[in-house]
Amino acid sequence: MKGLLCFCGILAVVFPLFNVQKKDIFAMENISNVYFVQWNDGKQEYLRQEKREFSQAELSKNEGVILVVEGSCVDDVCEYLNLKIAKREEVDGREVTFGWTDMYSDFVWMQGKQVNVQLLEDKDKTIVGFPVILSGF
Repeated sequence: MKGLLCFCGILAVVFPLFNVQKKDIFAMENISNVYFVQWNDGKQEYLRQEKREFSQAELSKNEGVILVVEGSCVDDVCEYLNLKIAKREEVDGREVTFGWTDMYSDFVWMQGKQVNVQLLEDKDKTIVGFPVILSGF
């Protein structure tokens, strides 16, 4: 009996380490718009999405996903995504952040690194592109 209690105690401590819930990119607070980027007849289309739950199979049918997060800054979004920053650069006078998160499986290669997120702070919102922002900003 003592051995069983000891085993249950160890299991209670160790089990949560294997039962980590992965955060969902669409559960991020203050998302005002979600767009799927697709190619149709040689042109990029941005399909606005109303729902917020998508399977990885649904996501993989698209060229990318763009989120508009109101009232946020790049640092807040980076923290939520647990982003490993690959680089930051200035484009048209604004800082663009490129990085990697394990919350999105697709990626592009950029200077020998896998990148699957691009962020741009724009006034009182952050535009987040998976794997990159595919449109002009």
